[in-house]
Amino acid sequence: MAKSALVGLIVVLAVAGAVAWIYHHQAGPSFDLTPYNALGTGAAEETAKLLGNAGQVVLITPEANANNPSFVSELACFRKASKKVGSSSRTQ
Repeated sequence: MAKSALVGLIVVLAVAGAVAWIYHHQAGPSFDLTPYNALGTGAAEETAKLLGNAGQVVLITPEANANNPSFVSELACFRKASKKVGSSSRTQ
């Protein structure tokens, strides 16, 4: 009886250790931000065309945008491209 309890305990500890190792060594989600960068740049260029390369744009964004890397990247590219073409933008 003691031997089967010891084997059961070892199995449980091995499974728990494997789960803990996988959890701590698993990389976070990674994905390609290139399409989001292109979308931000393209949106800024088209907005500048509509404004005649002069004017201001007010961007209304969600408050929790720091938790979304695709949104942060898209917004950064929009701002960079806006400055490049001579428009300015504010975020609300």
